[in-house]
Amino acid sequence: HTERTLRRWRRSRDAAFGFDAVLSQHTISAVAAGLLGRRWRVPVVFNFLDYLTGFMETWPAVFTRTGFVPWLNRFERTLPRRFQADGVMTVSAPLAERFRATGYPADRLRVIQYGYDAGRFRPEACEPAEGAGPGGPVVVMHGSFDTHHLGPIARDCLLELHASHPEVRF
Repeated sequence: HTERTLRRWRRSRDAAFGFDAVLSQHTISAVAAGLLGRRWRVPVVFNFLDYLTGFMETWPAVFTRTGFVPWLNRFERTLPRRFQADGVMTVSAPLAERFRATGYPADRLRVIQYGYDAGRFRPEACEPAEGAGPGGPVVVMHGSFDTHHLGPIARDCLLELHASHPEVRF
C-alpha cells in the first residue's frame, strides 16, 4: 500500500518525492517497514506497543503445541536487529530488555511506558465521566476479548474486578 502511494504521489505531484522515514506500529507491520526502509534507504523506527507472541498461552492448542510459537517468538524478538532499525520504542523496560538481549543496541531503544501510570492518572482528581451516572466509575477497553487481546486472561480479570467492585461499569 505504501509503495503504491509513493508511486501515485510521484506521478501526480512530484517525481522526486520520497518519505523521510518509516515508522511501524506494532509487530505486525515491522517486516514491511523494515523492507521498505532498506529499499528506500531511509531510517526505520519500530514501535512495539505489545509483544505479539507475548500472550500465546491464551491461543488454541493447535497453535501452541506445534513448535511454531517458539520460532515466531524468536523471529519477533530479532526484527529490530534483522532490519537494523534506527530506533525501537517499547511499551515497557522488560520488553526493551528482550530486544537488547538479541544484540540490538541499547542506545537505540526507548521505553515509552505506554499505559497506566498511577502518578499521572488519578481518577479521584477527575470529574465523573459524562453519562457515568450513579453507578460509579466506568472502565472502557479497546479491542475485544479475542486471543490477541488476552482472551480468558482479560475476561477472568474483569470478572474478579467486578466481584470486588460491583459499582464499576464495564
